[in-house]
Amino acid sequence: MTEATKERKTISAEGISLIKGYEELKLKAYLCPSKVWTIGYGHTRTAREGMVITERDADALLLQDLRTAENAVNEFVTVPLTQNQFDALVSFVFNIGISAFKHSTLLVLLNKEDYQAAKEQFARWNKGSGGNVLQGLVRRRREEGKLFDAHNHTSDTPSEKKKKNNGWTTYHARRKELEETKKTPPLPPEQASACDLSEANLLPLPKQGCVLLMARDAVFSSSHPLQ
Repeated sequence: MTEATKERKTISAEGISLIKGYEELKLKAYLCPSKVWTIGYGHTRTAREGMVITERDADALLLQDLRTAENAVNEFVTVPLTQNQFDALVSFVFNIGISAFKHSTLLVLLNKEDYQAAKEQFARWNKGSGGNVLQGLVRRRREEGKLFDAHNHTSDTPSEKKKKNNGWTTYHARRKELEETKKTPPLPPEQASACDLSEANLLPLPKQGCVLLMARDAVFSSSHPLQ
């Protein structure tokens, strides 16, 4: 599939809902255990001491960060993807980081069109520092794998869909609105490159803070891997 014919996808409301379910919302900047200022849904690039944002600002920052994850999946995956597969991969990349994804066995298998073997790779990325399995990651990887393997239809009622999507039933309209208005918190020049997330990132897990992740084909840290 050439770049000319490849469809560039964006994450759906269901994918957003999955991610927000595992990224605890913080409206005031805090230092994670790896001493990186973090705010919103695990955002670090523009976070600084004393920074306070609204939930709307947090949504805008999340969309910015997700755009980077979307671009990574669109760039590095060379085989066709369903919307559910794309959503699962964006959640995965958002969590583990671009560099880890680029060099992962999952991506190698996926680009060989071995979708089943690629799906089974999700479960490997479930360990914290010292090689300990973290149940938050186990659950997240299970959900991502399930979404990756799901058909692109649903029997949910409108109210069930709204509940599942956590208020993002008009996600694409919201994205367009945020992009048009550029509604983001102000960024001082000195904060423009606050964290090089290609080298060291911290992973926020619900009520667990930031941890070091380890997998058999990569050892890396993540707090919000994608900036």
